[in-house]
Amino acid sequence: MKKRLFSGLLLSIICCLNLLAQSSSTEANPKWYYIQVKGLGLNANRVLTDLGDQVSGQPLATTDVDAVSRQLWRFEIAQGASGYTVINKYSKKQLSVAFDGSVRRPVMAESSPYVWSFTTSTVSGYKYVKILNEPQEGTKGDIYLSQTFYQNYALKLVSESDRVTDSEVFRCVLNEIPVPSTDDAVVWMTIRNPKTDKYLTDGSSSVGTNFILEAKNGSQAQQWKMQAKENGNYDFVNRATGSIISTVTNLNRYYYLNNAANTDQSAGWKFAPVNAQSNQYEISATDEKGVISYWNATTDGQAPEVYSNGNSLNSTYSWIFTWVEEIHTGLNQPTIVADNIRVYSMNRRIYVDGCDEYRITSLSGLPVRKNVELPTGIYLVTAKSKTVKILVK
Repeated sequence: MKKRLFSGLLLSIICCLNLLAQSSSTEANPKWYYIQVKGLGLNANRVLTDLGDQVSGQPLATTDVDAVSRQLWRFEIAQGASGYTVINKYSKKQLSVAFDGSVRRPVMAESSPYVWSFTTSTVSGYKYVKILNEPQEGTKGDIYLSQTFYQNYALKLVSESDRVTDSEVFRCVLNEIPVPSTDDAVVWMTIRNPKTDKYLTDGSSSVGTNFILEAKNGSQAQQWKMQAKENGNYDFVNRATGSIISTVTNLNRYYYLNNAANTDQSAGWKFAPVNAQSNQYEISATDEKGVISYWNATTDGQAPEVYSNGNSLNSTYSWIFTWVEEIHTGLNQPTIVADNIRVYSMNRRIYVDGCDEYRITSLSGLPVRKNVELPTGIYLVTAKSKTVKILVK
């Protein structure tokens, strides 16, 4: 039996980050993680951030795609070693080490000789981040990552005996943060309920249904973007159909979610993490009477679970967002896609420098021939699993 998604108004009316051990991946099939310190005070929960040549601990970015990408890292098994090369999503550079005055500091480099490992710490859920091949310069034994309070929250390396605070313990958090799309970048995400392990799907092709929960199938009907509204809320827009999840529900014993043709037909939704330690989110809307309704997943015709504030983790009221694709809309200038791949248009042709394996499609998804004059318009160029929009004129 298919599962429908509905807003749990009937039994859930009130008035008023996925933590995993790091795993290796490849450039072709990356897994992106935040590296987050436990910290204390102003240091707490900061994440490693690529600031160009330097690495800093910064608050979690949630609204700008490039800012988020600077905070995402993947781990590639280092050749001949039991540790990892750590690579940033935004710059494609590697986490390295430099000797700065009297201390060793992590820096960014095109290629790094250093191999990193994650070793067990005394703090549950956190690990020490260690260099396996100790640098020659600097104080001997300074090989453990540590978050500092100074120089824009720079990071440094300390010795084993100096691992005395929560500033030396880190955790890896999968990139499952919902990020609204902007005029400069569109982020397509899947939305999964952890209790049912089903994905939010536009089922409008099925008679009598709008939005359903189904097993992951890789279709664009399971991909969504978040679009900011002037009132501070967000619309959820389906990639396959363009349908918007309306805050106006369809009452049929339970309150089922309806679709909307345009943003004027919905007041928009809010999203909030179910707790500070989780990558799961509640999605809610407030009506004119101040009543809050929540997305809830359950079997068609089954009474929903009772909503309990603060207890949504792994329930039918929690949702996990996973990035599928970012489309950057640099239309009138050369765009760097990945690994110094340069995409641009000239004389009604699209050129891709630095990569032979790429594809061009129309906005509707139809394939477009390479190396030919094209009609004026906007096209999508995909290389290294990243897609950009290019204007041909």
